[in-house]
Amino acid sequence: MTGKDIILVKNKKYWDTSHQPHLDKIIMKFIADTQSQLAQASSGEIQYGMDYRLALLADLLNVAKGGKLKVETIPESGAEKIDLNLCDNAKGLCGDQATKSPFTADVKVRQAIIKAIDRQSIVKTIASGETVVPADSWIYLGAEFIKTTPDQDPTTAYDPAAAKTLLDEAGYKLSPSCHGGAGRADSSGRCLDLGFVTTSGNTARMNAQIAIQAQLQAVGIFTNLSTVKSGKLFGGFADGGLLYTHQFQMAMYTNTLSTPAEPDSWFSGYHADCGGTCAQFNQIPSSANSGQGQNDTGEDNPQVDHFFDQGRSSVDLTVRAKAYKSAESLLAKDPPRSLSTSRSWSTARPTGSTGCSRTTSSGPSTCTTGTATRASAPGRPGVLDPGRPPWAPRADRGRRQGPLVYSGRSGWEPGGGPTI
Repeated sequence: MTGKDIILVKNKKYWDTSHQPHLDKIIMKFIADTQSQLAQASSGEIQYGMDYRLALLADLLNVAKGGKLKVETIPESGAEKIDLNLCDNAKGLCGDQATKSPFTADVKVRQAIIKAIDRQSIVKTIASGETVVPADSWIYLGAEFIKTTPDQDPTTAYDPAAAKTLLDEAGYKLSPSCHGGAGRADSSGRCLDLGFVTTSGNTARMNAQIAIQAQLQAVGIFTNLSTVKSGKLFGGFADGGLLYTHQFQMAMYTNTLSTPAEPDSWFSGYHADCGGTCAQFNQIPSSANSGQGQNDTGEDNPQVDHFFDQGRSSVDLTVRAKAYKSAESLLAKDPPRSLSTSRSWSTARPTGSTGCSRTTSSGPSTCTTGTATRASAPGRPGVLDPGRPPWAPRADRGRRQGPLVYSGRSGWEPGGGPTI
């Protein structure tokens, strides 16, 4: 769709007389890259730009100092996170091709990693202070009705001394054979060295990767940094994608809800085989299940499976919230993922237009330029609401096959899963 526009015109016969259109026309442009999108917003060529990623936030804020551009961010619109390979604990469910990673499979190492990362400094220096550090289990982001209490899902504080103590107690001692005595080794003498991959071409993410490397090294965990194209990281199992073939130890990227305010979106990312009793629902991709699912970490906890099953099998919001909160609590205690920050979604608009606000914790946010309103979901911004505004395409006629998401680069697309 790059280079083509979608033009929405006023529907004078719109049925809802209380919500009549105020604009004659809206032109939706599909811009090839975010740098071009930034340039067009800066020059006034476009009046509203959506979904600017963290890599452009500093540039946006700098342009906004001129007074012609207003930048707004929506914190906690998703997670910027590090997946940790747990496949050594998954009873072979990851398949023979999976990378062996006994260190990240050790919960004490994972807990030490969370304590060793100064997430608030990353928010301040790399995210320009425009997002927040969420709780350890972040599946509530975009679905706040399942957010549990801090005692059940805490936000681990930066505490490198405690990280060192955890590692010492778990048997990972500083060793003269590991990085001149600055690194740690297990009881068999293996140095605690980890591969750490992220997507290429994202300056903010690569800067975060470097900062995290230094912070982990300060407690004796050494990392080997690498970057790959997004297609290589996110490619399907059959295509040899690093995530879904489990060929990584630490992998950093962004994830958001694929369906607005719907925590069942995480089913494919956390569910395994119920301890062997529900193999047909196993979401850990391997050749045995034809690459089904997005559980790239190899999370394999029958209790977590139970609560995700319970949440998706009820329409009672109270029952569902309780089930997902229980899953959240379990994931906080035995984290398969370490969160670096929450994702911040940015928009740019001319000074004087109204902007964005979240209306409810489980409902949509609204973004307004002038008098035209577009609905957007708290977990994945830009989900088309066919009933509002009146110039929107009537996509609700007949059965909908899933949300359409405006990416800001590739336009309206099926929602879901990890994002670049």
